Amino acid sequence: MAAGGSGMNVLAQHLLSQGLSVSGMDRDFDRGWKERIRSCLHSLGMTIVREDGDLPDKAFDLILVSPAVEKAHPVLGYARERKIPVQTRSEFLVSIFNHSKGMGISGTSGKTTVTGMLASICHYQDRPKPVVFCGDEILNFSSPIRLGNYLPGDSKEMILELDESDGLLPSYQPYLSCITNIQRDHYSVEELEGLFVKLTKNSGKTVVNVDCPVSRKIAENFSDKIIRVSLTDPEVNYYGKLLKVGENEIRYSINDYAGILPISGSYNVKNALMAIAMACENGIPLKAAVQALESFKGIRNRFEIKKKGKSFFILDFAHNPEKIRASLNSAQEMGLPVYYVFQPHGYNPLKFMMKEFGDMFRQELREDDRLILLKIYDAGGTADRSVHSRDLLQLINRKNVSYMEDWDEMIQLSSSLKNIPLCWVVAGARDEKLKDLRDGIMGIS
Repeated sequence: MAAGGSGMNVLAQHLLSQGLSVSGMDRDFDRGWKERIRSCLHSLGMTIVREDGDLPDKAFDLILVSPAVEKAHPVLGYARERKIPVQTRSEFLVSIFNHSKGMGISGTSGKTTVTGMLASICHYQDRPKPVVFCGDEILNFSSPIRLGNYLPGDSKEMILELDESDGLLPSYQPYLSCITNIQRDHYSVEELEGLFVKLTKNSGKTVVNVDCPVSRKIAENFSDKIIRVSLTDPEVNYYGKLLKVGENEIRYSINDYAGILPISGSYNVKNALMAIAMACENGIPLKAAVQALESFKGIRNRFEIKKKGKSFFILDFAHNPEKIRASLNSAQEMGLPVYYVFQPHGYNPLKFMMKEFGDMFRQELREDDRLILLKIYDAGGTADRSVHSRDLLQLINRKNVSYMEDWDEMIQLSSSLKNIPLCWVVAGARDEKLKDLRDGIMGIS
């Protein structure tokens, strides 16, 4: 269920790769959205079922559900009536991950990119390849007929992006894990720290970004199994330096070995250090790991840049305060005024982090930047819709912040500014149509 979601379609691909019969449904498929994902899954052999239709007349061994599925969903009643086992996405992943030689990528921000970078390093080596589950498409492995977020392997190794949002993080038992950072998201910092402490206890070794105060605290308590990564402390195991940022190139070094990332966003240096450290701790030489990332194309929707004339048009998955801070700061590095278009990705996340959003935007917006808030993305279901983007607008209370509900109005605004060099960013999660908005702002029909 919710088969089109980034966390669920990888499960479908994995099960289909094992030769199993798989059926799936997603209300976005029924709406005519996510057509490419639907087509790719169908081409792999998955039976697509309408959410409001009848399930195939066959015996199911297991039903897998996204955490976003309502408890009152009819399919769950169908499962209870027929005594079919039901597992959440994470419960299923725990069961297969803990029977592998698992490498788990965890943290509040950056884990999808670190997963993609580590996968690229490992799959470009002359050695058995790990199975990879990534939170979005790794562009090196993506094509019109291949999603690129699931990579089959030929070894007992597995690379998995670990999701902390459902509280099951302590159930994973990696032989090697990493913590990119720990910030308020889904839970309080104190609750998250407890989850990551338990994950570290269950891990053979853990690569930790010690520039993050909370993850550094965990590292200090588990010093015998910690591999330290930093951009500020030269005494760590893997010490990195940001050397130069260009439009589509970042030069950096790790332990004095120079490297190049052919992508944008200076925050990606920290992601690269985490991935390289993971690869090296898994037996890949530093030189080989750094060289592999010289051909890394990035992750779909993660600070994807297009250029037209003297302006930049960026699509980014940023959706919590710290991810947006990194995204906004990287856009500001382009040397132009930034027009930042943000669509909150859900009612509860905006309500939970309203103060952090407000504080971050007030701190980071420059006078010549502009923030444009969109209507909250509504995925349907039974969410509490009492919060509104205008609540954030009022909280920020700056003249260069506005609200636009009509996307056509946004495109008209961009058209009126087409002769002014600007850096446009369209940011948000879950809504596949944000790419169309970015392209509309750019003037691509």
